Amino acid sequence: ATGAPVWARQLGGLGRELPTGATTMPDGTVALLGSFTSNAVTLSQGEADAVTLTGSANGNSFVCRYDADGAPVWSTHIEHGAGAFLNLGGIAAFEDGSICIAGFGPEAVTVDPGGSSEATLRSFDRFDLLMVRYDAAGALDWARRDGGMGTIARLEGVAAYPDGSFGVAGGFQSSFTVDHGGPGETTYAGYSGMSPGTDTLLVRYNADGSHDGR
Repeated sequence: ATGAPVWARQLGGLGRELPTGATTMPDGTVALLGSFTSNAVTLSQGEADAVTLTGSANGNSFVCRYDADGAPVWSTHIEHGAGAFLNLGGIAAFEDGSICIAGFGPEAVTVDPGGSSEATLRSFDRFDLLMVRYDAAGALDWARRDGGMGTIARLEGVAAYPDGSFGVAGGFQSSFTVDHGGPGETTYAGYSGMSPGTDTLLVRYNADGSHDGR
């Protein structure tokens, strides 16, 4: 309450480490996401409880959680494929301790690399939306992409609802397809002039990542 530092931790590696989002939870824990350009990043560098994530030489994104005292609780990463990158700009926490992250980028990415739920999600066309949900222990719950023939131009944020659903807000160019390949697949056409502008994207997804038209 006085503004005095409670704790501080360093993230380090041989490349560039860039935190892009954070959220707090009722128990005082903090979840953080970002990217690192080398093949490894160390959380709480220089501390006895330091943790190193080793990923792809193509670039990676990290997601981690610290407890109220600044000790690492869990951490994971997302590997970028050749020619891929992720701009993760949204993170939201739920009452059960799970979190949802969202971002956008081209090409394929791999979630939970080396884990029991490892999955590679390919881009539909150009810059597509990526959403991933982790449970309170950091295990992958689900991951999906939406997009299509258009381009996700930016992602502004993610908001959590009490029932476990969440909303995503951002912008797209040309078109955007919700529930790509699913029963609720719907394509929204954007501005189609000679110089395409950016249209607003606002979508609400269910707790399991599905979409039912809300």
